[in-house]
Amino acid sequence: MGLVASWGSGWASAEELAVDTFAEAWMSRSRFRGDPTDLGAAGAWLRGIAFRLHQSARRKLRPVSMAPEELPEPAALAGAEEDDERREVLAAAFKELKPQHQSILRMKYLEETSAADVAALLGITTRAAESRLQEARTALRVKVAQVTVKEVTA
Repeated sequence: MGLVASWGSGWASAEELAVDTFAEAWMSRSRFRGDPTDLGAAGAWLRGIAFRLHQSARRKLRPVSMAPEELPEPAALAGAEEDDERREVLAAAFKELKPQHQSILRMKYLEETSAADVAALLGITTRAAESRLQEARTALRVKVAQVTVKEVTA
């Protein structure tokens, strides 16, 4: 609960999130690949669940509309189309990756899980997790290049 409260939640929210975390862990216990008696692996798994639930709750609280003073300048909008194209290329390349590459990249970059926690969640060493991350990044670069070439020739 202290960890969750340190993420900016109040104690009441932290307690609720902790309960939700244990409930989610119980419901998905078949997906846990580590040794349940290993406190490091179980703790990392629970922290990952708690973090994902916390991030999900934060996303739901984000305001939908922007205030006029928060609207981007027209000059910034010109680059937005290029950013959208990059996102589309990245999303298309990501979909072509192996599921294990997708999951390790998702844990590391989208869920902001440390390499040590990724290792604990996968039941491997930190060095092996870093190696798999490097392999997944390389595969993503290759796929991005392939998708870009496909779009240019189309």
